[in-house]
Order: sequence, then C-alpha cells, then structure tokens
Amino acid sequence: MPSSISNSNERIPPAPWGKLWLLTMSIVVVSVTGWECFWRSRGFVPSLTDDAQLWAAARTQVGRKDKDAVVLLGTSRMQLGLNVGEFARSTGIRPVQLAMNGELPIVPLRSLVDDPSFSGVIICELSEDWMSPETVGGKAAEWIQVYEHQTWSSRLEQWLGRLTQDTFVFRLPDLAPLRVWHHLLEGTAPTPSYVKVLPDRSILADYTKLDAADQRRHREEVVRESYARQPPWPPAEFRERAHELGELIEPLRARGGAVIFVRFPTSGTLWELQNQRYPRAQYWDVLGPETGAFTIHFKDYPELARFECPDGSHLDYRDAVPFTHALGGLVVDHLRAKASERSRSARAQSGAAAL
Repeated sequence: MPSSISNSNERIPPAPWGKLWLLTMSIVVVSVTGWECFWRSRGFVPSLTDDAQLWAAARTQVGRKDKDAVVLLGTSRMQLGLNVGEFARSTGIRPVQLAMNGELPIVPLRSLVDDPSFSGVIICELSEDWMSPETVGGKAAEWIQVYEHQTWSSRLEQWLGRLTQDTFVFRLPDLAPLRVWHHLLEGTAPTPSYVKVLPDRSILADYTKLDAADQRRHREEVVRESYARQPPWPPAEFRERAHELGELIEPLRARGGAVIFVRFPTSGTLWELQNQRYPRAQYWDVLGPETGAFTIHFKDYPELARFECPDGSHLDYRDAVPFTHALGGLVVDHLRAKASERSRSARAQSGAAAL
C-alpha cells in the first residue's frame, strides 16, 4: 500500500511560480511608484534626515582631505546661510559642513582642535551669547561618539540610507505610514516641509512655504523671555571667556591652522534685542583681540549686511547664494593675505639665516 506521505507532492498541482513572483513584484513596484508620484504631486521633494549618521559621514571627510581642509561649524544659521556647493563654485574650496542645528559649536570646535591630524581652517559661526568654552556633553558629544565608533558595515548602511532618502519622497519621516495614518484619523494631511537637507548637509529654506511673520514673532517672544530670565554676562566676564576661547584654539594655530569667527545676520527686532543686550564695543569687538582669530561681523560689510532674515534669524535659500559668495570672498581674501604674510616671513628668516 503506497504511503500517503510519499505521494503528497504528487497531489500538489504545478504552479507558475515565476509568473506569480513577477506579478507580486509588479504590484509592489506599481504601488510604490503610485505612492511616490502622489506625494510628489502634492509638493514633496526628497530630503535627507540631518542626524548623527549624516554628521558622522561628513566628519569622516575631514580625515580624507588634505591638512588644509576647511570646516564649517555653527548652528542652523550656518547650515541655512552658507551653501556648500555655491561656496565651492565661487572659491574653488569645498568645505565640510559640520554645523549642528540647535547646538553650540564649542564641543565640535574642541574636538577638531584636539585632533592632531587636522590643521586646516575652521569657519565658525558665533554669537555673543553662545560663547561658553566649558560647554560639554549634549547632542554634539553624542554625534562625535557616533563618528568615533563607526564600522565599515555602519558606513555602508548609512550610505544606502542616504541614497534612498535622496531619491524617494516616501522615505521622508513625515510620510511614514504611522504618521500618515495619524493625519487621516485627525482629518488632516501631511504638508511639505519648507526645508530640504542636501547630502553635503547644507539646508535650503524656502520661507514662502510658511508664515515667516508668525515664525519671527514667536522667535522674538522666545528671545525676550530668555533675556528676562537671565542677565547678560558682564563685559569683564565676556572678555575672560573670549581669552579662554583663544587658549582653546591655540593648539590648532600652532599646527598651522586657523579659526575664523563669523557673526551671521539677524534682522529686525531680533537684531535690536541682541545689539542692546551685547553692545559691540564691549562684546564682539573684543573677541578678535582676545582670541587672536580673524572675525567677520555681518554689519561691517555691506555685501553681508544687506540681507533680511524672513524669520529674523535665518536666510532664505535664495539669499543664501549671494551671501555665500560674499562671505567666501572675504574668507579667501583673508587666507591669501595670511599666506602672503607667511611667505614674506619665511623669506625674511631665510635671508637672515644666510647672513
């Protein structure tokens, strides 16, 4: 008597598995394409997520460049106001964008200074009420840890993630299925963000996509409340902090590197509040002498001062292009002057040695 088990396969009718797989893949491709096209038709565009992994990938580039690499530090003002691609096109120098949204630049500045393999130029956005050399921890420290503990597999995973994020809008966090479902339950729909994060970590901000006036009022209210809670540093303390900052960056200068501190534009009431709290003669103007660094204040240069910030604090992507060209020109002029000065000094020393 034949075994029922041994004959079970004989009773399974043959199936066109190849055609079934092809049909399944076709349904998936059509569904994903339809989902992608639907959201693109509603104004969504691909954008990267500016997280620790993207920052770590950018930080890795510093080690791959020559010793004269140019690095950008600061906050969202630097990311929105300086376009890396435009800077490269106008100056011939492609900087590495290491600014962090909502994070003071002191921790990454210290990290670069402490890296003996780095002896390049740091263009650091700085504001009078941010200068705190003793700052430690926070998001900056966490992102630096991610960079220091990268593996080849994590780098490959990050690269694949960036590739898909920069290609498909359905990879946007706002279009994750759970978020879309929550919108449906609330009777709303996701709206396109006014910012787009580029692979080089520059951020394009289109302020025509939101109520910039409302953003400006909110920012001014936050600043007023913050200033009311805490008085400004006395000028003597600011000078002391500036001196400490100069000591912090001294090892980089000793290796032949340089730091350029830049005060990015702010506008309207926000600038008035900041200028009243920190009069330039007692604050910003002492920064250069105390740190030994070259400083650029936007109010000192008509080509930088002419821009208005829609929200009082950040530049629209349209203004970021000419602002980048103007700032890049000032930076290049300074670097050329310093190089010429070093060359004259070297020739003078050579002549003295010959005598």
